[in-house]
Amino acid sequence: MLVQLCLLLFVTSVLSCPVRNVHLDAQFEEWKRKFEKVYSGPEEEAMRRALWEQSLRDVEKHNREAELGLHTFTLGINQFSDMVSYRRGLDVSFCRSEDDEYLSPCL
Repeated sequence: MLVQLCLLLFVTSVLSCPVRNVHLDAQFEEWKRKFEKVYSGPEEEAMRRALWEQSLRDVEKHNREAELGLHTFTLGINQFSDMVSYRRGLDVSFCRSEDDEYLSPCL
């Protein structure tokens, strides 16, 4: 019984880990070169790669929807594509102008 429980826990943990899409290896390496990405080790790179792949899937989904007329704009991958979405917003703060007409980066 204990062996079965351990096996079940092992299989569950393996299945819950994000799986890297090996077909995107060259594209990820090119993206890292383009934006000069360097990570602290294999663990961080694996985490950033998973976030980048999710961003890529989100962009592709949005752009397919845009082709169907569901959006008026398309998206692309950029230097922030390996960050979680809540962190992207923390890098730049925006302030309202004195005349309240537009937002601009706070200095």
